Amino acid sequence: MLYYAEKMETKVIREVRQFENSHNVRVIFGSMVGSTSRGLNRRGSDYDTRFLFVNLDFPQRIIHPNGTEQGVIYREYYQNEWYEWIPYYEFSSFLGYLIEPCIEKFSYGLYNIIGWTFASRYNWDPYGIKELIWPIIQECFYKDYCIEYHRQQMKLYEMSGKDEVPYVKYLYRLHEALTLDWIFKHNEFAPVDIYTLASINIELIKPLSRIISKAREEADKLPMDCTLQERDNFDLSILVDRDDIIDDYINLMEKEVVNYQVKAMDGTFRNFVNEKIQYMYRLVADTVNNTEFFEPKQGRL
Repeated sequence: MLYYAEKMETKVIREVRQFENSHNVRVIFGSMVGSTSRGLNRRGSDYDTRFLFVNLDFPQRIIHPNGTEQGVIYREYYQNEWYEWIPYYEFSSFLGYLIEPCIEKFSYGLYNIIGWTFASRYNWDPYGIKELIWPIIQECFYKDYCIEYHRQQMKLYEMSGKDEVPYVKYLYRLHEALTLDWIFKHNEFAPVDIYTLASINIELIKPLSRIISKAREEADKLPMDCTLQERDNFDLSILVDRDDIIDDYINLMEKEVVNYQVKAMDGTFRNFVNEKIQYMYRLVADTVNNTEFFEPKQGRL
């Protein structure tokens, strides 16, 4: 199920059903993203989700990535909710981003979204789709595209010359370093939860836990009746002490990728991935279109 028990999940799924009805589609999968999926959530964190849908004529009509969001990505916005918006991705084009991650221009981030969506430990999965296709998606993994994305993200969270640093940026930067390390060692889409990632370097767990605990203690001071803007400002004000073990590890991974040369996916591997995508379409179509339950008759036969 999605994070935060029944109350919040019920509200979000109610919005999902409204989206289905208004767009005449079927939503088949959802996951938590953002800080919650990373294991870095604290009081006041956003309730970030991402959902996948199929059109009612799937799989007779497959939508291939065409460089635009029209008909394949929708965003529903809400006021005064911890989920400020919910994005919906059309499933057939979403898998197509394994080969051509492009909306207006090529996007390493769009490629990474595929892994994040299915690697999150908080899922809404009424058709059991994750168990069905996640191992096959991992077969399609192309590490250069993910390495470049996380290298860019690690630079985005760069900080220097301070003893105290913003909690969010510091641990997001560590998260990027751990993700890169996992990709190099395992050649697959990395887990999203930071404690799972940290299993790759056990000595990080103690300072990581200390920093998260301190940040959550500070976050507990945030009034729950605050505005979203007040929440965002407070979040950025939480400072933590740098840790030598974490800094050394981040610096090591930064050196690992600074001169990494990204290569485009070759034709042979593109053909392999395309065959896997076609197979996943069939698997999901069979599951979604043939899942039907009947109420038992009352009384004895």
